[in-house]
Amino acid sequence: MKYAGTLCLPLSLLAISLSWAVALAADAPFQIVQSLEPQGSQITAPAEPVPPEYFGMHIHRASKPKNNNGFIVTPWPQVPFHAWRLWDVQTTWRQLEPEKGVWHFELLDEYVALAEQKHVDVLMTLGQTPAWASARPTEHTYFPGTAAEPASLNDWDEYVRTITTRYKGRIHAYEIWNEPNLPMFYSGSVQTLAEMSQRAVSIVRQVDPSITVVSPGITRDPLYLDRYIKAGGAKGVDVIGFHFYVHGQPEELVPLVAKVKQVLASNRIASLPIWNTESGWGDWKDGVNSFTPESAAAIVARANILLWVSGVSRFYWYAWDNHAWVKLDLTAQDNATETPAAQAYRTVEGWMLGNRFQGCQQSANNTWTCTLTRAGHPAWIVWAPSGDTDYTPPPSWKITYGVPLSGPPLRLHDKTITIGQSPMLIY
Repeated sequence: MKYAGTLCLPLSLLAISLSWAVALAADAPFQIVQSLEPQGSQITAPAEPVPPEYFGMHIHRASKPKNNNGFIVTPWPQVPFHAWRLWDVQTTWRQLEPEKGVWHFELLDEYVALAEQKHVDVLMTLGQTPAWASARPTEHTYFPGTAAEPASLNDWDEYVRTITTRYKGRIHAYEIWNEPNLPMFYSGSVQTLAEMSQRAVSIVRQVDPSITVVSPGITRDPLYLDRYIKAGGAKGVDVIGFHFYVHGQPEELVPLVAKVKQVLASNRIASLPIWNTESGWGDWKDGVNSFTPESAAAIVARANILLWVSGVSRFYWYAWDNHAWVKLDLTAQDNATETPAAQAYRTVEGWMLGNRFQGCQQSANNTWTCTLTRAGHPAWIVWAPSGDTDYTPPPSWKITYGVPLSGPPLRLHDKTITIGQSPMLIY
């Protein structure tokens, strides 16, 4: 997402729309098939239990940059998560190497040490070319030249080699670039991006073959992903990165994941894991916060469930302490006080972690039912995105309890219960 210095600014929705429209108009042999329509869809979940690393987060202010007066450090969240993506934290190439050969690792060193102390895995996102290395140093995006590819890819090679060597054995995953399909982040060609990816993979393998390499985090545009793969960009990567932003309800994630999986299958790389390296809910309505505490909590829970069941292996929520572009806040303005959305994050993680999902089914009346196994016993998570509705579990389930996102468990005496936008665990 967009930022200047340490403050996150609104993302340009125009840039997203333009890149999406251009991709749709592009003359490409691959055609997206509209699959998994919203009514009556059924999803089969991955067979493995939900791992801790599925729950990822962005924290922007975990440490104070040097000479930044008035900066308020965010206390480490009490909500558990197990993976941390470093983006919008002043650790881009432009900030690490502002002059050729002059490196500033102080802040990144602090972040890596903090991650080790808190036992979270770091995903380091590479990118933002410094002006001295840029192919177009006066091109204006965030900062002059940052969206352009390097004039010499040898400088890119040295950057990748320096970072991965310094943090060998400490940073275990690297993402090649952030949102290259948006001109504000990348103004070069897909072919050059693919070459940069291949060179980065080669260098990483030389430094430490155990490092996980994630493809650039393309946002919302499966057709751009297809072009990148066809250019050779996915060669050698371990994971496909994608930013699963949707403008509406979390259920819109389901067909978007299906389209990404279709791209991978058409390019014969369907076996690669998919990581959602960034998404949340932002400023879609002219700066007006349209979320109530209840609707925000419901979105957090449903998004986490649906992405896992759809086959996404990690989900880095954006963001814990962003109050500019982000409108679905996990914290109050003090970056410490949890909102109901953060509490829902904790609750749904407790429902999911270590448990196996069989899948989710949407009924004709837009009621969702997800089946899972908890402690060897069947359980179900149910909700109705359209609002309160009566729900009758099959008698064979022998439901005894219902656990809402907030509040104590309920003993369910009646065969018919009322469910709404907030998921309920029943067993």
